[in-house]
Amino acid sequence: MIADDHVRKLMQERQVLVDKDLVDSPEADVLMDRIREGVVMGWKCLAIETIFEAVTSIGASPSLLYDDNGRFAVLSEGYQRAYLSGHGNFEGKWIGGVDSWQPTVREAVGVYVNTLCQRAR
Repeated sequence: MIADDHVRKLMQERQVLVDKDLVDSPEADVLMDRIREGVVMGWKCLAIETIFEAVTSIGASPSLLYDDNGRFAVLSEGYQRAYLSGHGNFEGKWIGGVDSWQPTVREAVGVYVNTLCQRAR
């Protein structure tokens, strides 16, 4: 079983390299692969926030959506308007397959993690 502490330790190790401007180093790539592997292997037991923070630490941008029919999806493909200052309405668009919609947040995360793994191949 993969523990949250293990994945967070990998994230911290990679962040040290990023802070030293070594994000393109072989060591950073190995840590990125290990973080991804930890999430893929542990998505059923890791805290949801650990999963989101882990995948964002390696460049993904997951969004949790709800469809008013009791289903959830986690998607990365899409866009949203960024407001750097002041006020504005939130506006965004996400792209995902019908299989992304699941009855629980955990199951939606599982579908997302599976697609993240497929993209890495």
